[in-house]
Amino acid sequence: MHIRTQINLLALGMVVLTAFTIVGVAIYEKMVLHDDVQEEIYHLADREAEKIVQNVYLMAKAMQASQEETMIHNLRVAEKIFHEAGPLFFKSQQVLWQARNQYSGKIVPVSLPAMGVGGALLGQNSDPQCPSLVVDEVTRLVGGTCTIFQRMNEEGDMLRAATTVVNDEGRRAVGTYIPRTNPDGKENPVIAKILNGETFVGRAYVVNDWYITAYQPLWDAGKHRIVGILYVGIKSKELEALRRSIMDIVVGKTGYVYVLGATGGERGCYLISKDGKRDGENIWEERDDAGRPFIQNIIGKALSLPRKASAATSVASERYPWKNPGESNPRSKKVAISYFAPWDWVICAGYYEDDYIDSHNHVASALDDMIAKVSHVAFLAILVALLFSTAVARSLSIPLEKAVDVFQAVGRGQLDQRLDLRGPVEIQGLSLAFDTMVSNLKKITASRDELNREIEVRIKAEQDHRESERRFQAIFNQTFQYMALLAPDGSVVELNQAARETFSSEIPLSPDTAFWEGPWLRDLSEDQQRVEQAVRQAAGGVFARVESAYAHTEDRLRYVDASFKPVANEDGEVVYLIAEGRDITERKATEQALRDNESRYRKLYLEFYGLLNAIPDTLTLISSDFKIIWTNEASKNTFYEKSGDPSGQFCYAVWHNRSEPCMDCLVARCFGSGRTEDQLVRTPNGCSWGIKAFPMRDEKGQIVSVIHLASDITEKIRMREETERSGRLASLGQLAAGVAHEINNPNALILHNIPILKETWADVEAILDEFQARNGDFPLGRLPYSRLRGQIPRMYEQTLESSRRIKGIVEDLKDFVRQGDRRVQEPVNINGVVEFALRLVANTIRCSTDSFSVDYGEDVPEFMGMPQRIEQVVINLIMNACQALPDRRCAVRVETLYDAERRMSLVRVRDEGDGIPQETLAHILEPFFTTKRQQGGTGLGLSIVASIIKDHRGTIDFDSTLGLGTTVTVAFPVIQETV
Repeated sequence: MHIRTQINLLALGMVVLTAFTIVGVAIYEKMVLHDDVQEEIYHLADREAEKIVQNVYLMAKAMQASQEETMIHNLRVAEKIFHEAGPLFFKSQQVLWQARNQYSGKIVPVSLPAMGVGGALLGQNSDPQCPSLVVDEVTRLVGGTCTIFQRMNEEGDMLRAATTVVNDEGRRAVGTYIPRTNPDGKENPVIAKILNGETFVGRAYVVNDWYITAYQPLWDAGKHRIVGILYVGIKSKELEALRRSIMDIVVGKTGYVYVLGATGGERGCYLISKDGKRDGENIWEERDDAGRPFIQNIIGKALSLPRKASAATSVASERYPWKNPGESNPRSKKVAISYFAPWDWVICAGYYEDDYIDSHNHVASALDDMIAKVSHVAFLAILVALLFSTAVARSLSIPLEKAVDVFQAVGRGQLDQRLDLRGPVEIQGLSLAFDTMVSNLKKITASRDELNREIEVRIKAEQDHRESERRFQAIFNQTFQYMALLAPDGSVVELNQAARETFSSEIPLSPDTAFWEGPWLRDLSEDQQRVEQAVRQAAGGVFARVESAYAHTEDRLRYVDASFKPVANEDGEVVYLIAEGRDITERKATEQALRDNESRYRKLYLEFYGLLNAIPDTLTLISSDFKIIWTNEASKNTFYEKSGDPSGQFCYAVWHNRSEPCMDCLVARCFGSGRTEDQLVRTPNGCSWGIKAFPMRDEKGQIVSVIHLASDITEKIRMREETERSGRLASLGQLAAGVAHEINNPNALILHNIPILKETWADVEAILDEFQARNGDFPLGRLPYSRLRGQIPRMYEQTLESSRRIKGIVEDLKDFVRQGDRRVQEPVNINGVVEFALRLVANTIRCSTDSFSVDYGEDVPEFMGMPQRIEQVVINLIMNACQALPDRRCAVRVETLYDAERRMSLVRVRDEGDGIPQETLAHILEPFFTTKRQQGGTGLGLSIVASIIKDHRGTIDFDSTLGLGTTVTVAFPVIQETV
C-alpha cells in the first residue's frame, strides 16, 4: 500500500474515530444522564417529602411547647385557686364509689374517706349544671377542663373526685379513675411521674379522648404522702389550626400529608387524613397492591427511628404499589415518615412517583436534540478531514519516493549519492542527515577511548569486591556472638575473634577435625552428640538449633545457644554452614533461680491461702473494673455455693444480678475516696452484714484493687436492738405512769361532779316542766326547752361514759407499767369470757357487718387467769376485726376450741378485711404503734393485749393476706389435772 494511501487512511481514520467517539460518548452520557436525572428528580422529591415531614414535626413541636406552656400557666392558676379555697382534708366517714377504669370500663367498688377543700366536701357531683368546688372556677378562668383526683390505694390508682371533664353521656366523669398500669401492661406515665413527686406535662388519654394535659401531685398535711392530683387540660382535637395546616399541605402534584396513631388504642388509626374524610378510621390491617401490610411497616419504621437531641428530625421512608378506586393499574407511591413521640403521632408525607415523570421526559428530549446536532457536526468534520488529508499526503509522498531511490543506490555501494530535497523542514532535515551518514561510513577507524573505558570498569569492579570482603571481615570479627564458617562435613573453615577468645587460642583448623571434636566438647559426650546431629541436619539443608555446655578456660562449664544455617550455591548444593552461638550461662542461672523462687513463693502462697481461708468472714479481692479476682472459702460457701467459682465475673452481676454497677456501691466509693469505707446491709432473710472495703495500692501509690470484707453481725445487731427496746419500754413505762397520774386527777373530779349534776337536774326538771306548762315552750341554752329536756340526761350519761373510758385508758397505762406484777387468781372458762365480751361489743358488730358468727367449742378446758383481763383481750381483737372491714358485706367469725396436742385453750378471730402488710406485722405489738392515728388510735391496745397474754403464759399469732383478711389466734395453757 502506497504511503499516500496510508496517510489518507490515517488522517481520515483519526477524524472518523474522533467523531464516532464524540457521538458515542454523547449517547453514553445521555443514557447515564437519563438515569442520573431520573434519580436526582426522585431524590429531590424525597427531600421535599422529608422537609415537609420535618416541618410538620417542628409545627407539632412548636404547638406542643406552646400548649405545654399554656398548661403550666393554667396549672399555676388552678393551684392558686385551690390554695385560696382552703386546705385539703379528709373526713373519717367513708364514701362508697363505683370506680370505673377509664380504659377498660371495668367497675370496682371502693370505699374512701370523704374528701374536701377549705371546710366543704367535694361530694360526688356528676351534674354539669350543679356547681363543683375549685374545678368550675378554674375552667371559667382558663378554659379547658380541670379535675381533682383522690388516691384510691397504695398502688397509686387515681379517682376523679371532682371534674369538669364530661363523659359520653354529657355528665361529669366523677368516679372514673386512672389505673397505675395501662391495658398493655406498661406503667401509666402520668401516675409514674406523680408518684415520684413530679409534675407531668404532655399528651394523655382522659376518660374518652386525648388531651394536652398538666398533672401536679397533691400531698397530705405533713408532705409525707401523695393523696391526689390536680389536673388541667384541653382536648387534642381543639388544635384545629394545626390540623388544617397539615391537611392543606400538598406533596408534588397529588400527594398529601396524613397522621397515624402509633401505639395503644389509636394504633393504625387516621388521626389526620386527607381533607379529614377518614379521621378516626383504623387502617392497621390495610394492605398494598402486592399484599404487604404497609401501614404496619410504616408504624414499625417510625417507632424504630432514633431520637435526636439536635434540631434535625429523623426520617424514614416506605415505597409501595397503590391502586386508587377507579384506576386500572397500581401506581408507585413513596412516603416519608417521622415519629412525634410526645403526641404518639406517626407523620407521613406521601407522593406518587409518576407525578414527577414530565420533568424527566423534558430532560430526555433535550438530550436527544443534543445528540442529533453533535452527529451533524461530526459528519461535516469527516468531509473536511478527507479533503485536507488528500492534499497533505500528496505533498509528503513525492519527496519520500525520491529518497527511496537514493537509498537503494547507497545500498548497492554507491556512496557518492546526495539528496537534494525541497519541502517541509522535516524533509530537508532528512536530506541533511542522509548526507552526513554517507560521509561517516567512509571513515574506518578504531575508537581507543572505548577500550580505555572498558578497562576502567574492570578495575572499579575489583576494588568494590575487595571493599565488600573487608566489610564482611569487620562484621564477622567485631560481633559479640560466637560465629564460625564450617564445611558441609563439619570441619572448621574459619572462626571469628569472639569464638577464638572464648573457647581457645589453639583451635585446630585441620580439615580432618570436625567442629564437635574441638577441645571445648572433649569431655561432654552428650553435648558432642547433640552438636554433631545439628551440624548434619544443617548439612542436609535444614536450619538447626541446639543448646549445649562447653568447657571454659576457667575450668567451669558455660552454656551456649547455637544455630547452624546452611548456605547453598546456584545449584542448590550446600557449600558452607554458618554457625552462630550466644552465651546463655547467665540466663540458665536466672532460670534456675526463678525455679527456686517459684518453689519458695508457692509454699508461701499456700500458707497465705490457708490463712485467708481459715478466716470465717468473707474476703473478696475486686479489680478497678469491678471484676472478682479472688475469694476465700467462707465467701464461696456464703455467696457462690450454687454459682461456682466467681473469678473473672462482675461483682454486681454475681451478688445482685445486675447488668451495671450499683448506685451506692461501697467498692466504687473506696476507689473514689482512697479510704476505708464501711456499710451496714440487711438481707431479705433477716441477716445483717457489716461490710468494709480496703484500698490496695501499687508501688506508685495508685489504687489497683479493693478488698471487700463482709461479717455476719446479725446476732450483735439483734442484741443491741433488744437492749434499745428494753430501754425504750422502760422510758415509756415512766412516761405512762406520769401521764396516768396527771389525767386521773381531773377525771376523778368529773366522775365526782357528774352524778351530783345529774341529781340536781332531776330536781330542776320538775320546776321547769311546771314553768313550761304555764308559759309554754321557752329557750334554754339557745335551744327550745322541749328539745333540750330529753337530751340533757343523755349528755350526763355520755359525759360519764367518756370519763369512764378515760379512766379505763389510764388503768391500761398503769397496767402497762405494772406488767410484771400480774397474779393469776381463778379458773377461766373461755366460752363464758367470749359470750360476755360479745354482749359488750354487740352495737359495734351491728354497725360494722351483716355477717357475724360465733362457734363455741365443746368441753374446752379451763385455764388459770383473771377473767376481766381475758375479756379485755377478746374485746380488743373483735373491735380491731370490725374496724378492718371495708364494707358491711364482709364477715367476722369468732370460735373457741381445744388443742389437745399442745394442751391449750384457743380463741380465734377471723375477718375478711384488707389484711395487714408484712412491714406492719413486724411492729404491730409495739407500744404506741398504730396505723389509725387520724381516727384516734393510741397504739396501746394490742401492746396491752400482748402483755396480758404473756402474763397468762399464752401465745398470740397473726396470719394475714392482703385483700383477703386476717386471722388472730390466742392460746392459753389449760389446768393440769392431778390424781
